[in-house]
Amino acid sequence: MARQKNERVFPGYVQTDDVDFAELARLVKMAMGTDSGRSFAEKCGTTGATISNITNAKIKAPVRETLLKAIYENADPAVTELTQEMLLEANGLRKIQVENELQIDEETIERGRQFVEKYADKRIVREEGSLLEKVTREILQNDFLYRGYSLEVTREPVVCSLKGAYSYRADFGFKTNALADIGVKEWYFDVMSNFMIHSVHKMNTVFSACYLGNLRERGVKLSIVVSNEETYDKLVQKYKEVKITDYVSVMYVDTTERRVVKEFNLPNGEPNIDIFGGDF
Repeated sequence: MARQKNERVFPGYVQTDDVDFAELARLVKMAMGTDSGRSFAEKCGTTGATISNITNAKIKAPVRETLLKAIYENADPAVTELTQEMLLEANGLRKIQVENELQIDEETIERGRQFVEKYADKRIVREEGSLLEKVTREILQNDFLYRGYSLEVTREPVVCSLKGAYSYRADFGFKTNALADIGVKEWYFDVMSNFMIHSVHKMNTVFSACYLGNLRERGVKLSIVVSNEETYDKLVQKYKEVKITDYVSVMYVDTTERRVVKEFNLPNGEPNIDIFGGDF
């Protein structure tokens, strides 16, 4: 089935990207009523897999407005408590309020502007982040192989997972012998934007993973990767005195020269191996 275009069908609403995936799943299940996923999907002009992903909260982005409209229009007539507004709000769509058709106050204009900027900023960061992740993974893969280390891409780069309590997934990871001498069997990488505040927030998540995940005992190392030297230097300055038990580092990758420039290993009282310190 051809993918539907995501046309704007709710012009009075702005996508803020704050999607409540669990609530959206609940509402779509409500709309289906006694219908099967495949049957309901056909009515909505989509695939059973798409409806299944929505109802199991496996989607990672807002549902297309065209599909959202179809879900509401094909909802079980017996489900009277479901409203279009409920679906829109769960999908992160917020209505821009106006006092009347002829007058829009300054507060409303400003709120609408902020909504649009918020969504645009997130979209740009997400698109740039995806490209940066891809390039960084290629650079690191080549670097490991050129230096003669074994390499196997980890299918599920889950750094730490405590069922029902906490989960941290990196962007990608390798099974490698590069750090075998210090007992590290898996090396995970989280690629950050070059906004310092994002990297600091990520480091807080890293420390939580260290505290809860026993990374060193499991033979795991975790690296935060940035592509801006100034951000790297600030992170090193901020965390150079922080002593932890696990193997954690901050890494600077030059995406123009396509190489790992330098890596700072947070002190943990044990020897670290700098595999990027020399030439090929």
